[in-house]
Amino acid sequence: MNPAQPSPTTDSHSTRQLSNALTQVDHLVQQGCAEISAIAQLALAWLETPKGHRHLDVVARALQSIRDSAETLADYAGTEAQAMGCGYAMARTSWPGLC
Repeated sequence: MNPAQPSPTTDSHSTRQLSNALTQVDHLVQQGCAEISAIAQLALAWLETPKGHRHLDVVARALQSIRDSAETLADYAGTEAQAMGCGYAMARTSWPGLC
């Protein structure tokens, strides 16, 4: 066997590691997306109430929670990808206040 080629045991172990990491990322992303969806639904429902447009601070807090959840998901997925030797680096947006 060529020393530069991974052994079948190493391949199997790497495949298992990748599968476990992907399963964990999928689980967290599913939970995070459900959380984001629920917060957005609550914010929309709030805006449909008589007080909704007078108390936009409630919607602002909901949007902050959505942003925080999205950042947590991105950080976790990125960390897992880097641990597996992968990853994607997205340039920060140039919109004011979003850096």
